[in-house]
Amino acid sequence: MLITFILVILGLFSSTMRELTRQVGHDGPKWIVLDGDIDPMWIESLNTVMDDNKVLTLASNERISLSSSMRLLFEISHLRAATPATVSRAGILYVNPQDLGWSSSVHTLMQGHTLTHTYDCPLSQCILALRYVTSWIDTRQAQSERANLTILFDKYVPYCLEQVRCNLKTITPIPENSMVQTLCSLLDCLLTEDNTPPDSPRELYEIYFVFACVWAFGGALFQDHLIDYRAEFSRWWSKEMRAVKFPSQGTVFDYFIDSDTKKFSPWIERTPRFELEPDVPLQTVLVHSAETICLTYFIDLLLQRGKPVMLVGNAGVGKTILVSDKVAKLKEDYMVAKVPFNYYTTSAMLQRVLEKPLEKKAGRNYAPPGTKKLIYFIDDLNMPEVDVYGTVQPHTLIRQHLDYNHWYDRQRLVLKEIHNCQYITCMNPTAGSFSVNPRLQRHFSVFAVHFPSAEALATIFTSILSAHFLQGGFSYGVSRSVGTLIQAAICLHQKISQNFLPTAIRFHYIFNLRDLSNIFQGILFALPDCVRYPIDLVHLWLHESSRVYSDKLMEEKDVELFNKILLDTGKRYFEGIDESIFIHQPLVYCHFAHGVGEPRYHQASDWEKLQKTLTDALEHYNELHAVMNLVLFEEAMQHVCRISRILEAPHGNALLVGVGGSGKQSLCRLAAFLSTLEVFQITLRKGYGIHDLRSDIAALYIKVGVKNIGTVFLHTDAQIPDERFLVLINDMLASGDIPDLFSEEEVDMIVTSIRMELRGLGLIDNRDNCWAFFIERIRRQLKVVLCFSPVGFTLRTRARKFPALVNCTAIDWFHSWPQLALQSVSTTFIEKIPDLEPDVRASISEFISYAHTSVNEVSVKYQQNEKHFNYTTPKSFLEFMKLYGNLLGTKRRELTQKMERLENGLQKLQTTASQVEDLKAKLAVQEVELWQRNTDTEALISKIGQQTDKLNQERAVADAEEQRVGTIQAEVTTQQQQSEEDLAKAEPALQAANAALNTLNRLNLTELKTFPNPPAIVTNVSAAVMVLLAPHGKLPKDRSWKAAKVVMSKVDDFLQALVNFDKEHIPESTVRCVRDEYLSDPEFNPEFVRLKSSAAAGLCAWVLNIIRFHEVHPIHTNTQCCIHPTHTNTQCCIHPTHTNTQCCIHSTHTNTQCCIHPTHTNTQCCIHSTHTNTQCSCLFPPQVFCEVEVKKLCLSQANADLAEAADKLEAIRKKLAELDCSLDTLTAAFEKATSEKLRCQDEVNHTNKTIELANRLVKGLEPGTMSRRRLCVETFC
Repeated sequence: MLITFILVILGLFSSTMRELTRQVGHDGPKWIVLDGDIDPMWIESLNTVMDDNKVLTLASNERISLSSSMRLLFEISHLRAATPATVSRAGILYVNPQDLGWSSSVHTLMQGHTLTHTYDCPLSQCILALRYVTSWIDTRQAQSERANLTILFDKYVPYCLEQVRCNLKTITPIPENSMVQTLCSLLDCLLTEDNTPPDSPRELYEIYFVFACVWAFGGALFQDHLIDYRAEFSRWWSKEMRAVKFPSQGTVFDYFIDSDTKKFSPWIERTPRFELEPDVPLQTVLVHSAETICLTYFIDLLLQRGKPVMLVGNAGVGKTILVSDKVAKLKEDYMVAKVPFNYYTTSAMLQRVLEKPLEKKAGRNYAPPGTKKLIYFIDDLNMPEVDVYGTVQPHTLIRQHLDYNHWYDRQRLVLKEIHNCQYITCMNPTAGSFSVNPRLQRHFSVFAVHFPSAEALATIFTSILSAHFLQGGFSYGVSRSVGTLIQAAICLHQKISQNFLPTAIRFHYIFNLRDLSNIFQGILFALPDCVRYPIDLVHLWLHESSRVYSDKLMEEKDVELFNKILLDTGKRYFEGIDESIFIHQPLVYCHFAHGVGEPRYHQASDWEKLQKTLTDALEHYNELHAVMNLVLFEEAMQHVCRISRILEAPHGNALLVGVGGSGKQSLCRLAAFLSTLEVFQITLRKGYGIHDLRSDIAALYIKVGVKNIGTVFLHTDAQIPDERFLVLINDMLASGDIPDLFSEEEVDMIVTSIRMELRGLGLIDNRDNCWAFFIERIRRQLKVVLCFSPVGFTLRTRARKFPALVNCTAIDWFHSWPQLALQSVSTTFIEKIPDLEPDVRASISEFISYAHTSVNEVSVKYQQNEKHFNYTTPKSFLEFMKLYGNLLGTKRRELTQKMERLENGLQKLQTTASQVEDLKAKLAVQEVELWQRNTDTEALISKIGQQTDKLNQERAVADAEEQRVGTIQAEVTTQQQQSEEDLAKAEPALQAANAALNTLNRLNLTELKTFPNPPAIVTNVSAAVMVLLAPHGKLPKDRSWKAAKVVMSKVDDFLQALVNFDKEHIPESTVRCVRDEYLSDPEFNPEFVRLKSSAAAGLCAWVLNIIRFHEVHPIHTNTQCCIHPTHTNTQCCIHPTHTNTQCCIHSTHTNTQCCIHPTHTNTQCCIHSTHTNTQCSCLFPPQVFCEVEVKKLCLSQANADLAEAADKLEAIRKKLAELDCSLDTLTAAFEKATSEKLRCQDEVNHTNKTIELANRLVKGLEPGTMSRRRLCVETFC
């Protein structure tokens, strides 16, 4: 099995391996052919497949093994991007094309080999490719024809290949086998039954073979103004190949074979008659010449055979128009899909466009609707980005289709067989990647499209102008001047192309057929009343030439050189042409020369009238739109006229290039207003992306295309946050048709809206015609104006990536403003500044313009010396004037403020003189008030001192009480910690005992008592239980198993006795008996006993833990303290300093009173009233419980004492708080009195100072001082 694919995606490769692994029943090898260039990004993932592991590991950790019957074959053109790991894992077989050759002698090599072996090994596919010529000859029916062709191939092809290889140069690199393949394709088209009937003589075959050989090997040769390889090939052919003779005139490329006479005839005989359609834009008019006729002839032949065709030529030579005209005239059984390429075109985008016109057929087959044939017209084939490894994704997809007639579904990863499709491509060898991959190039028959010759240009434009003058009713003298005018235009174009060559900076200095067309498009604007005499036609041609050539020049010296060339050319071909034509009258043509209401293309009579017209239009614009403050100096008016001329032209799009502040947007808006066009401009916002731009353009298209509203799409470089925005703009400029701009529902809506309009025009209203009409209206009514800055490399890079930005627009380069323009703008600005003397206005205006010009000159020197740029733009000039206005206003405001301050000072002096006496009376009152405030403050200070002493005494008492309470609290905390520690020690044993009881139940106890003769350890456990359960510590004498069974006879009572066992009061004799007689036995272990009986094990655990609970503390005697074992009974267990005659909890109690219950006497037990003091079971018991209980009781009493002390302390604190509140009240009154005192003091001081200052001011009221101050005010005024 052979699985072949080009674009290797890991998902596609893994699915293919998985599919082959699952296949069974196929014993032969399974080949996976990876046909394409190696990309290290994915080839590294195959290293484990190619080494000894033979396993493909996916990102999902899935592993797919390469079975022994599976083979990998890489078919690549080079190993430049291969890593050593890849090369070392594969066997390399290098196939040299020069060694293989093309010769039909391969036929001898292949004899004796059947076709069965051809498909068993991929290497046979390579050999099969080498048999192309032989296999093609074998397809011919007549034996004589096959013999003649074999002889002719050996006779001509080797010499042609050698000549092309050694001495000639093609317009783009073309593989030799591609030339041979083109030869076979042309012969396949020419050797028909009509041209070469069966058994025709060899001479007839040789004529057609020579004709096909000339174009197969010479049709793609390079030609420019320096060298013409076609002419060299023609001379070589005429000299070396003399078997078939061409006519002596011209070259071998100037003739074709007449099918009737079987002789060579010039192509010019096939040129049709040209008829000019008035409403058709000149950019879309195709006037056939000998060059276009021969190209159309070969395109026809190859299209009929389904062969791919490629036209290669520089920008503006007519490739797109030629192909568009050809495909538009195809029969209805052809469909055409235009596929524009740009820098950001990807294979996924291309596949979506290619699949859009296809429909699904049976199985996995796809084809155009019905039986139609689909032609993909791909323009700018070499424009997509070349990745770091030298591959181009869209080219790989096209090659896959041409090689295998299929591509893969990107979601389901299944094959799609594509049928009835072929390609026509155009390519500019000086743009993009310059060339394409040879593996893709070899599929195309390549023809070079060169700039038309002078004779062809004369034929084209003579036909156009003659038809226009004839239809327009121009005078006879004007019509006679057509020939001379065209010769002058062609001569000027040649000189411009030779003198202004493109460079890295002057990247847009490319002058081609578009420029000549734009010149004559401007001439077609003129009406007979504009061009009455031949000199008027000359003036119009001078103007149009200046607009087309001069407007795109980027430096003043280039403009001067152009004007010199233009004048020299005009003097050479016409009379009465001199420099005065540019100096004494404005050589400006516009559509509003006679007013805005009369759109006639005419020459402006003088600058004053033109300025008045534009000023009125500007005022009208400001009434309807946002105000634009424009100064219409001479250069600004020229730019308005230039932009208006572009907008009035059909398919008129503009590229305005200038630094910031040049006025590009403002002048464009004014020009659009003059042409009655609306202006649309996107509004950037946060998150504005390519989808938002698509939505805005789609709405704009519906507005223009459906509603027929003329609109200018104004776009600046500041509105390009993403370079992919230019993809849409590039498509708008190139063809107007943006792929995937509308959904199918929106397209249906547009077609429905357009259909009635087509019916009204008498046109066929099918879907294709409606869409074509919609796009054509878009191109006519939507004017794209781009405002870009030339600073940096951005514009150059964009022009390289998106050629339509330069090729499909008219460039208007905004140069720096001249001195007069600067002075005009500054004068207008100065006039708006009020209160400025007339005699200084002119000087200020001249200085502002001089300062800006001087900075420009210094910036040039700075760039030359320091290699750094300092940009001074018109925006800088406007900011400079704005800065001057702001500074002038600031200084005026400062001066006004100083004048007001001086006048206010004089007024204050006069007012102060009358206020001095009032201040003195006020001062006397304030002094009396200050004395009273001082007296009150002293009395209040004495009262506060007394209150503070009382508060300090109470605070000392409170501190002592608080210290005593803290001591009691510390002791209580200590007792609490000791009680908790004792409880914590006893708690584990108690919990273990309860856990042991939980293991006992009625069932296992019943089982235990049924033992007739249990093990000794079980008998010991039951005996220990009987000892513990003995009442009042009386040890039972009979501890036998029989006695134990009697005790356990009532299981429920026995369990209840265990649960309610008094653990806290176990007699010492009982504990001693259990410890000595039973616990000393090593087998008395719950784990060991559990081997005999689970119930006995639970009883064993219970006994052990009860004894442990008892043994937590040693036994106390009555002479020991129940809380502190080291204390004797004569010491207090809480307060060691107390004697036994004092109560250790209540110091007021005597020893005859109970320290816990005051009503008890010392002879009574404070816990159990039946006990005497000689018993230790309550007051001084040896068990943990009683010790802890006593401690708890002592702790409770201590807590009560602590609460009592705390209450007492709280009462003292409340009293202190009351005293603090009283003191705070007095302090606040003191502070208030102090502040009032200070306020009065400040008022007195302020009044004294005021009187002092007033006295000084009064002295200044003398007549001499006042007169001097008045003089200062008058001076400021």
